[in-house]
Amino acid sequence: MNIQDELKVVLDSLVQLNKKCKNPILTFEEISEQEENLFEFETNDQKIEYITNKLKAVDENNTDLVIKILLELHFLFEEYLWQIDEIHSLVKKMTGNYRDKMEMD
Repeated sequence: MNIQDELKVVLDSLVQLNKKCKNPILTFEEISEQEENLFEFETNDQKIEYITNKLKAVDENNTDLVIKILLELHFLFEEYLWQIDEIHSLVKKMTGNYRDKMEMD
């Protein structure tokens, strides 16, 4: 399984846990946003393949182009980290509130 599939499993699990609570911990908006982010994650997979192919083929003596490609890679990794951090925030929110919400029910 790739990371996108694993993140989808995590999100689906959070949604199921959320449904067990009479008073949901995660909002519909939070869940919807993460579903959109997972779609973007798939787009990023295509981008990373494109960028890494450019990096493999670049003339190492063309310093400006090498740096440009490395920056593209850097920004893409930033997107990956942001998307993972967003789902991580939901995990933390669920972790911090699940016991109380289950005890209330």
